Amino acid sequence: MSVDERPAWAPQRAVALPPLAELLPRPLHRAAALPSAVAVQRYRAWVDVPVPLKSWTRTVPAVEALALIAAVTPGEPLDEWAQRADGLLPQSEPSYRQTLLRLVERLVFVVEDGKIAESPLLRLLLGANEQRRHDLFTAVYALAHPWTLLACRQLVLPRLDAEGVGAQVSIEAWDQLVARFSDGEATEASRRKTRSTLIGVLQQIGVVERDSHAGAPTRLRRAQPDAVAFGWVVADQLATELCGEASMTWVGHFSDAAMLYALEPEQAVERAGAAVRARVLKKAELGGAPGVGISAAWGFNPEG
Repeated sequence: MSVDERPAWAPQRAVALPPLAELLPRPLHRAAALPSAVAVQRYRAWVDVPVPLKSWTRTVPAVEALALIAAVTPGEPLDEWAQRADGLLPQSEPSYRQTLLRLVERLVFVVEDGKIAESPLLRLLLGANEQRRHDLFTAVYALAHPWTLLACRQLVLPRLDAEGVGAQVSIEAWDQLVARFSDGEATEASRRKTRSTLIGVLQQIGVVERDSHAGAPTRLRRAQPDAVAFGWVVADQLATELCGEASMTWVGHFSDAAMLYALEPEQAVERAGAAVRARVLKKAELGGAPGVGISAAWGFNPEG
């Protein structure tokens, strides 16, 4: 299925997995089905991306991306939006503007018959206040590259669990992480750019703090995500897994949302409850245990 052929409920993230004949409904068991998976302790307990990873050298400034998204009218032709949006960017270099337009399109839009569909994500972005729009887009951008969750599971969460909020991570430790999982063809310059991009994204997510001077260690904390942004991450993963529902235990201990925002299980469950109240998620019951599912607003049907 191409990007242009995706239904409106289709997951927005860039899924870096090869096609599988069978997609297991329980994410806890994914690692066993993936020969390329890297099993890690807790977190809980897999990194389901092929390694080594390509460098992450292209950044998408949130301020500019949100301005481009705000210029969208759902249902309009993609070409019309691109022509109008190009004039909103202050950069003089045409190649930069075109690259940014393509990245925003790939990150956010669902295109059907050459027109920008009113997908659930786009509807959330256009209807949100400034802070919520920022948190939503930052989550979308963070999940678009496998480096983010890999770093959360390999470095951020283990360090937070061991040392608590305020734990420091040196630049050397970030460099070691990037070097360990980078493609062998990556240059030193591209690895440094990957490290810089990764730290910057995690700062935007709210799990990393860093002083302004070069070489300063980062400090870790648990994020305070907007309820709608948190709920979107959960819903997007459930759509990706084609399962539609999950228990609150899974949300708290295993979900990408809990990992991305470095939350304690009870914090993640509270955010999921807030997302239910915001109608991004719905209440569900699995084997008598409380859970959540994708709300009707997403138009998701795991059976068809």
